[in-house]
Amino acid sequence: MEFIGIMAFIIAISNIGLSDKFKRLKADVKKINTSIKGETKMSKILKSLEGKRCTLSITSKGPVDCEVISVDDEWMEVKQFLKKDQSKTMIIRIEKINDVVY
Repeated sequence: MEFIGIMAFIIAISNIGLSDKFKRLKADVKKINTSIKGETKMSKILKSLEGKRCTLSITSKGPVDCEVISVDDEWMEVKQFLKKDQSKTMIIRIEKINDVVY
């Protein structure tokens, strides 16, 4: 019985460092996926639209008439124009953007 307890303790101690390795591996996979999908290139193109008005075609939302406020590697902040003198700020994941017309 003691043998099983000792083995369980050894296995538990050896698995403590796995969470850090898993986090690093997950970050590496994410970098590879973004480079394969071209999201990094798309975010660079979208950065040139900062301050300009455009129409975005967004997955699950449809076309959005907006002004681009800021862009980073994963997210895009836009001001959506609604009715007269009304607007709202939206934060959109770049991977959800299908089409941009400007």
